[in-house]
Amino acid sequence: MMNCSYLTFAWVLLSSVLGYAAAPSAFGFGPDDCWVVVHEDRNNWGCRGDRVPRDVAEAVEKMEQEQIVLGIALNENSWMLIGSKTWSGRNVPEALRKNIQEQQDDGFQVIDAALTRAGGWVVLTRKGGTHRCRWRGRDVPHELIAYLREATDNNHRVLG
Repeated sequence: MMNCSYLTFAWVLLSSVLGYAAAPSAFGFGPDDCWVVVHEDRNNWGCRGDRVPRDVAEAVEKMEQEQIVLGIALNENSWMLIGSKTWSGRNVPEALRKNIQEQQDDGFQVIDAALTRAGGWVVLTRKGGTHRCRWRGRDVPHELIAYLREATDNNHRVLG
């Protein structure tokens, strides 16, 4: 899967340079070598991918008509789409839903999320110049959390 991610990232960069897909807004990888990229193509939003579950593709299509898709998170059982106004998902862990609701109640906007294979998660939020990182799960890499905590504690812009 690592080769797929490098190839997909290279495709996003190359297609952007060549004018095929200006301004990719989000991309994600999922089970069974699934990948999806949401992009702006000549002032119209579109989605490209391979092995994207039908419900994810339909949710992306619906969301991109109303807002910018900022993040896509997929695992074996769940998925999330993070939009510039709202978020949606299927089988999202209850602890993550509760965390997002609490942060939204405090005025924070979700800007990205990630789901692990074993049900762990990471969510990034912001309110003005303040960024937050919250997570749960033993399979979330400690180095990632340390880096994100340092960045958000020092008010660095963490966009995803």
